[in-house]
Amino acid sequence: MRHAIIRLSAAIAFITGLIAFLGGIEVIDNSTISENLTLQWMAITTGFAMAALSIPVIIRPATINSHRAVSQILACIALLIIPNVVLLVSWYPSSGFDLNIGCSAVTAYDDGFDPYIVQYLQMYSASPYSFPYPPISLVFFELICCGDHRIVYYIIWALLLTATFLTVKKTNNSDPFLILVVLCTGFVATFLNFFTGNLGIPQLLFFSIIIALISKDRYYPAAILMGLMASLKLWPLALGALFLLAPRCKTDKIKLCSVLLISFGIVHLISYLAYPEITASYYDQVIGRIDSQHTPINEATEGSIANPSLVLGVKTLSSLLFNNNVISLVILEIIYVAFIAFSFTHYLNRQKGNFLNIFCIGTLAILLISPRLQLYSFVFALIPVYFLIKDFDLKNKFIFLFIISAFPLIFMLTSMMTAFHSTDPANFIEESIFADDTNLPLVSRITCYGQGISLLIFYIYFLIKDESFGLAIPFSDALKKLKPSGKHAA
Repeated sequence: MRHAIIRLSAAIAFITGLIAFLGGIEVIDNSTISENLTLQWMAITTGFAMAALSIPVIIRPATINSHRAVSQILACIALLIIPNVVLLVSWYPSSGFDLNIGCSAVTAYDDGFDPYIVQYLQMYSASPYSFPYPPISLVFFELICCGDHRIVYYIIWALLLTATFLTVKKTNNSDPFLILVVLCTGFVATFLNFFTGNLGIPQLLFFSIIIALISKDRYYPAAILMGLMASLKLWPLALGALFLLAPRCKTDKIKLCSVLLISFGIVHLISYLAYPEITASYYDQVIGRIDSQHTPINEATEGSIANPSLVLGVKTLSSLLFNNNVISLVILEIIYVAFIAFSFTHYLNRQKGNFLNIFCIGTLAILLISPRLQLYSFVFALIPVYFLIKDFDLKNKFIFLFIISAFPLIFMLTSMMTAFHSTDPANFIEESIFADDTNLPLVSRITCYGQGISLLIFYIYFLIKDESFGLAIPFSDALKKLKPSGKHAA
């Protein structure tokens, strides 16, 4: 029966791939529009890969083990990446616009300008956004911004994502298929990082190593790497506070946090020594002291549909229900934050000793109460999600994956269509940063928080299903508790 199902699934994949392959060739023969050629070439490469990889499964399903299946998936990814690198760049000239800012900062600094002043960046790029990384990061951008950097970063990001997969795969009782699905589809985060050129993918590799070290109780190396990662983007410092919950004595906990802060400080000290003339500008830019230009900290207070933080989502809900009444807003925010804090504390009390799960659910809790989240920031939820669900049964894994993969995509597409009447991610991301969400349609004002809403649904569903939380009571046991005992029965 199992082999019959495998054969049937492979046959469907083969037929679908063959149709896409032949259909792509047919349209190319009759098309002169370059955009159609791009779409059809993608259909050809995807269809060929699906058809080719389905044949051995149809012939001998009994020989398909997990290792061979993983190899096939990786081969399929390689077949798709090689031709589509060029297609992504040619189809979306604006892809990699986050990376373009870093490259513009390198050029501006080399020409003697301050890279933290947007007006200087705009001499080399039309982007209105500021350069948010410390001066030492210019070394990294100078290495990657060579030639056509959009192709360079796409290949490097693919290699880093593969390294992330292999890092997580080496942990105990790993599930390679689950890792691949979570990494590639969770919260649409990986796609958005590839599309924008944001540094979330390099940080994802760092984060996967950190959690892998925590799973092996190697807390000090994990704390050092966390400090290094936070030196690039400041918000992971909040994750460092989770080391205070490690199953160690108070002295060791203080040492862990000290090691984290020291590694963080060393990077910034080196940055100052290497670039003393622009370090002050970096800190001014971080805290929003440079007037009349974009700064990340403003996004935490002003809000936009590109900031799907549920803290701001509650603000939007309050404006819809109570017409911007301040007291109602404060009450709703307190209720929301208190719910996250109480549920995490309750989970913490029942998970003493299991620091891996505590760290993972704590990461999700911090993301849920963070006032600033970009569309690509949810990449930090992927590894914790995998470790939290990998030991569940197949049914619950499917439900979890539907929540983190299908929900955000549906919400995002709905928001795109209702706000900008387009499903082009370039238009959505670029136009949504400074969009006034009060002028958007009601549906768009709700669905733009799709990633945050999906994360909250996952968080609640996990706590309900996790037996240690105390809510996962089997239905039969619940009926027994409701049923009166024999001596009290009539």
